[in-house]
Amino acid sequence: MKKFGVVVLGALALSLVGCASKGEEAQVAEPAEEQTADSGNTVGLANPWIDTDKNGVKAATGFELNVPVEAQNVMYSYLEDAQMAQVTYLIGEDEFVYRAQPTAELMDISGFNYDWFLEDDCTVHGFEGKELAYSDAEEDAEFIDDAFYVHVVYWYNTDEGATYSLSTSGKDLNGMDITAIAEGL
Repeated sequence: MKKFGVVVLGALALSLVGCASKGEEAQVAEPAEEQTADSGNTVGLANPWIDTDKNGVKAATGFELNVPVEAQNVMYSYLEDAQMAQVTYLIGEDEFVYRAQPTAELMDISGFNYDWFLEDDCTVHGFEGKELAYSDAEEDAEFIDDAFYVHVVYWYNTDEGATYSLSTSGKDLNGMDITAIAEGL
């Protein structure tokens, strides 16, 4: 292993000497992307979400997202360019993502893209909406409680010109009424 390291360092030194001998300065290029030290995998773009608190989200987007009193690990953030507000929180072991964004019409802003087995029209707070559900369980699955589920409900508030979305994903969500939970927000 030491011999390999010496060979690599020697090759690097020769390449730098070669550049310098031609009257050129050796330059170190700035990496376009960061690399992790332990895996060598390339890390993508920076997270566009700006973390803040409830007041910061309201100041940046105009949306005041309230969470249930029993919510824990509440984290607020927003996407500046899209004026999208977001709060994530836990109720028990279930994680929820509640979003709001100005839109011209009803649209799915949840960020999930699945082959939904349920796509129903619904009403939330008196506004038109959609309820979506996905599961990786097969109909004849022996252990349906171990299946992965995604539940989404989104609705368009015509008074505000904004779409709201509430979503959750995980195991043991079969039978969850996400629309009833959204009504409580």
